[in-house]
Amino acid sequence: MRGTRFVSALGASATFILILACGGFGSRDEVREPVGPQNVAPPPGESRFVTPAGGAVLRAGPSVDTDQLVLMPARSPVVVTGPSQGGETHTGVTGGWAPVWFAGLEGWVFDPFVLPHPAPPEGCESLEAWAAAIGHAGNPSLVGTRSCAEFQILVDGDCERTFRTPLNGGAWFERMEGYEWGQQTLYLPGVPRDALWAAARTCIPAPPDFRGRALPSKSGPIDFQLEYGGQGEAQVEADRAGWDWEEEGYAWLHVHTIGADAKVAYGGGL
Repeated sequence: MRGTRFVSALGASATFILILACGGFGSRDEVREPVGPQNVAPPPGESRFVTPAGGAVLRAGPSVDTDQLVLMPARSPVVVTGPSQGGETHTGVTGGWAPVWFAGLEGWVFDPFVLPHPAPPEGCESLEAWAAAIGHAGNPSLVGTRSCAEFQILVDGDCERTFRTPLNGGAWFERMEGYEWGQQTLYLPGVPRDALWAAARTCIPAPPDFRGRALPSKSGPIDFQLEYGGQGEAQVEADRAGWDWEEEGYAWLHVHTIGADAKVAYGGGL
């Protein structure tokens, strides 16, 4: 971090919106609407949800070079019927191709675009809104505090408090409230880093335009084209990748690896 003073409002009410323009690998003009037999029972498999705001294309084979069968709208339920194949990178996201069943049709989809948790809701503007769509499995509880003395702030008591809310499917959401800073963090089990980023960037209200932008591979300055000017910088460590930037203070957006899973964190302050 560049300092110890941040914007407290970002802890619970950070508002920003981002639309993933390329997530579907094809526009609505290029693919058909669902035409399969709607009343057919789905086959055995793992239930997942289409996460990109622009939807995801169901293809005839495990490649972007195969025919486009249909555009599966955002938040549509699908059934993954087998293991993924191959490995490619699209719109800054690396993944394979999963065989899926959707509305009576069978085909293949880029697997980072279908997650085992409900997708960000329409008009999503915060990680907290996405957490609400996943569903609370309990009440928030205080999981950590830091005294003002730790930040050399001459105020008695705690200057940082972190609350965790359990979510359905073993996920959790944390809201950290600081003296003049804050952060929201969302953890989704069974979701690797690139797949979490592919979904989270449709819901992160950050000034830089993250549509189609990959997670950085090395640290250093980066052109964010901020609305009010300012400077951005990529941050890469062994278990973390993301960005810091300045705009009426400064903010950060990082995706952290937790074993085979990941969590995404957005925060900032003065």
